[in-house]
Amino acid sequence: MGCQGSSERYAVHTKADGSLVLSRDHRRLLLKYAPHFIATRMPTDKDEALMSQSWDDVIGRRLRGEMQHRQKQQQQEKQETEPDAEASSATSAIVQFYDTFFGQLYRLNPETRAVFRNSMHVQSKALVNIVGAIRHILHSADACADMTALAVSHIQYGVKLEYFDCLGVALAATLRKLGGDLWNDDVADAWHTVIAYIICLLIPPYLERTKRKSRQHLLTTPPSAKTTHPLLSSSATTMRIAVAYNGPPSSLRPVS
Repeated sequence: MGCQGSSERYAVHTKADGSLVLSRDHRRLLLKYAPHFIATRMPTDKDEALMSQSWDDVIGRRLRGEMQHRQKQQQQEKQETEPDAEASSATSAIVQFYDTFFGQLYRLNPETRAVFRNSMHVQSKALVNIVGAIRHILHSADACADMTALAVSHIQYGVKLEYFDCLGVALAATLRKLGGDLWNDDVADAWHTVIAYIICLLIPPYLERTKRKSRQHLLTTPPSAKTTHPLLSSSATTMRIAVAYNGPPSSLRPVS
């Protein structure tokens, strides 16, 4: 599976051995927006199986446990018996996943707090269903359409390209922390490969849609909003000021 997008510029080609062939421009985008996730190969069936199993170990069983807990609660309420403390731990485990993920994310990039806090309920649901969404994309007959739809929805929530790397790092760090002894090098490599591949497919349409949204905003901005401030008019006196600049922020690093 691959996604060519609107032009050959960002086409993703796969060799017989599963390795990816990316254009120089595409690789530059990945280095800029997701330096920890430079895609080099297609995810294999083994990668998908390891990803799915680790997800089930971390969150899947607990989701099922939460459903069982709710059913027990309903029965206990009818029978007026004491709540099952063991079943209750399933719910707290899911909360722990959210708390760990968003805690890692906000540590990596505090700017994301405002974006995800405003749509926490929606984002949390998306987070729980992430493996199903990844499977769908990996087996999709029209990955380009899926990626474009994904880009549009995330842009509407205010998710920037600059967040991609820290989102991937935060997810991997959360799975590693909660996976415990079940997390190993093979599982880590599988998740890294899958995340890198999804980001590789997503960045080009995301960039295109972001630019399109900016152009539409400029075209629909009322004339009054475009009025130049008197101090910035062509007749105003030009002034130069010195501004201290300490260079760009340090790159993101995975959280231990």
